Amino acid sequence: MLEKFYTMQIKNEKAFQFSLLRVQVDADLRMHEDIQMYQQRKYVAETLEKLLYGELMLGGDVPEIEDSY
Repeated sequence: MLEKFYTMQIKNEKAFQFSLLRVQVDADLRMHEDIQMYQQRKYVAETLEKLLYGELMLGGDVPEIEDSY
């Protein structure tokens, strides 16, 4: 199925990326309802976003903060 995402024509790539982001946020908000289903949904949306765009818009990595003293 991943091949379909690589070969499909996306008319508005930014809008598609935002739709993947909405799925992730919705999954986080509904996680208490059915944790397994919403974890799977979030995982798929994150994986597609990473494959198609190279990184997550929300970012999974926390930037390092240097000590200033």
